[in-house]
Amino acid sequence: MKRGLYYLLLFSSLMCVPLFWFAALNTAVSLEYEVAEPGDCISLVTGWDLCLVKKVFMVLAYTSVIIFLLLAALYNKLVRRG
Repeated sequence: MKRGLYYLLLFSSLMCVPLFWFAALNTAVSLEYEVAEPGDCISLVTGWDLCLVKKVFMVLAYTSVIIFLLLAALYNKLVRRG
């Protein structure tokens, strides 16, 4: 793998972590103010299942962390090939 592509993937995965975490936090705020009763998940504004949206963003954030850690750990095998 070329060094430039490696660093692009590494940087992108690192930058996705706070982005997806902020999106999950923003959805949690929407859960607070856009539902009819506490415990509901359906938004009165958009009609989306906000609990599902929050779970998806959290999974994406955790996946980005795992990808970043794997890329960082496999630096010698991916970039420095002899």
